Amino acid sequence: MTRHWHSRHSRSRQGAWLALVFGVLALSAAACKEETKLSITGVDPKQGQVIGGDPVTIQGTGFQGKGAQGFTVYFGKAKATGCIIQSNTAIRCEAPAGPEGQTVDVEVEFDDARKGKLTKAFTYVVPTGPGSVDQMVPGKGSPAPK
Repeated sequence: MTRHWHSRHSRSRQGAWLALVFGVLALSAAACKEETKLSITGVDPKQGQVIGGDPVTIQGTGFQGKGAQGFTVYFGKAKATGCIIQSNTAIRCEAPAGPEGQTVDVEVEFDDARKGKLTKAFTYVVPTGPGSVDQMVPGKGSPAPK
């Protein structure tokens, strides 16, 4: 009789352990699924020079969702260069050249077909300030050196 009680108790204990294991696995799978969801929430800075080359940080989630893999960042239809994933929430790259005054979408596309886009996220401007040419007026200023 004791043996019969013991085997019933063991089965009950095994069932509880199995339920616990499957519960943990389900929660882990849900967490992994959530982590791989790709979204872009911001771009810093929001503007850059028409000649390109400005460093830009793209903020979002899911950038490391499925481990190391290939990806491409687009500013409009132009590819960014020097892109690196800094964390699950940040990508750093150099903006490509673009037309003055145009505001473009920023999109991150992974080799596994995951994509994230932030519409109208980056505006191209003409550089101003020291070392830039703000305006040229014919017949004004000093002549070029000979």
